[in-house]
Amino acid sequence: MMKKIFIFLLIASVMFGGKIHKIYKADIDNQELEKLINQKVKIIDIRTPPEWSFLGIIPNSKRVMFFDERGGYNIRGFITQLAKEGVNPEEPLVIICRSGNRSVHVSNILTQIGFKEVYNVRQGIKGWIKAGKKVTKSF
Repeated sequence: MMKKIFIFLLIASVMFGGKIHKIYKADIDNQELEKLINQKVKIIDIRTPPEWSFLGIIPNSKRVMFFDERGGYNIRGFITQLAKEGVNPEEPLVIICRSGNRSVHVSNILTQIGFKEVYNVRQGIKGWIKAGKKVTKSF
């Protein structure tokens, strides 16, 4: 019951919170991302399944789609999936997408609804791959 109330409050906060500004912790580059990976901070990859298959994912990241292929989204469903992945709003969290654009919006939303330390990967998975960093297509 408490979990349902928490999810409802988070969703209501986003829906009625007004305009979203950059309020998350920071935009990070690959070097900063590697430091957070070494600290075992959870990475949430918000891309779509075809994007995961095409480009791969950072090893050990969690695949939790936010925007669907048409650009729609379901905040309640996303928050529920984060909870299933063991994401704690009190702990640091990294959000990554293809190029860093969608993840900005998701990082702001999560911060606005109470997540304490959210990081956006500035150039997304494309920047990670361009820098020669490891990805996996085994998931």
